Amino acid sequence: MNQSLEPESSTILSGHLCKCYEGIGFDCRFFYLTLPSENKIFKFSREFIFIKYYEARRPYAAITFDSIENCFWASDERTRDIIFKLDGDFREIGQIKISHCRAEDSYICSLSHNCENDTILVAYENCILEVPKEGNPIRILQQSDCSIYLGVLSIPPYHVVIQSCRRKQSIDIFLEDQLIKNCCIFDSSEHQIKDLAFVPCCDDGRQTIVLVILAEDSCKRPCLLKCVLDSCGMKLSDCNFICCCRQGGCSCDVIESIARAECALAHILNAEGEKLQKAVEIADNICELLEINQSVNKTITKITFLEQVLYAKLEAVSDGKACDICKGQKK
Repeated sequence: MNQSLEPESSTILSGHLCKCYEGIGFDCRFFYLTLPSENKIFKFSREFIFIKYYEARRPYAAITFDSIENCFWASDERTRDIIFKLDGDFREIGQIKISHCRAEDSYICSLSHNCENDTILVAYENCILEVPKEGNPIRILQQSDCSIYLGVLSIPPYHVVIQSCRRKQSIDIFLEDQLIKNCCIFDSSEHQIKDLAFVPCCDDGRQTIVLVILAEDSCKRPCLLKCVLDSCGMKLSDCNFICCCRQGGCSCDVIESIARAECALAHILNAEGEKLQKAVEIADNICELLEINQSVNKTITKITFLEQVLYAKLEAVSDGKACDICKGQKK
């Protein structure tokens, strides 16, 4: 099935964020853009708001999130046959050696974790490989002599391939070796695609496939393009959505903020109690004790108001609908 794909929205990264990013990863809460030229990884919110950057040990280019081990996999732009395992702070904690690499003239241009098989999809310019975490045996998913592969994305049981041929770029969705959907996208003179990520945590009943494409526009400015594909009856594996439930998405952020606020209030109450104890020890008359007591009462009153706000936030989160997978896990 062929169709033309236009971005639903486009975010241009300008100013101090206008850099040569190469790879994009998404952990159901944040986007991570690799900047191998500076050995950095930039972290963005789901609204593409810059949060922070991490200093990296190597010039990582391609990157992907592993929802099973809750880690990242990344490739060094200088090596062809090693994938590095990174923790949440992007420290190296392991690696995969790709034996008998079939792309001697090409570096890794994209990575994607297959949550169904617990393998890594690796894109070179002329082939797409499925690599077990043990490094062997390797399975060839796609191979081409005329097109150039720009990226690969695993959305089990499907895999998505971005390729370029004669200045035309396209997104192809495969089920094993069968082409399910072909989408013509931007001319390379308008946008040069670098990588793409799947955004599973969208409450639409799985009727659409939301992709975020990392690209450069005609002015060489980095941009993030949000594209929405009609799933057209495609049945996606539940493993694609597990990280949404485990990470909790927005609900998790709200609950975390409530917990931090409660911790801060507990410290304040403890300090007020110590203040009262000290006042009892050193006060010379009842007037001084009453003055301290009045101050503590004001603080407790304000804390009570804050507690009511926090409780209302918690109730709002509790009333939210859990995704189908979470409901299934609770049964």
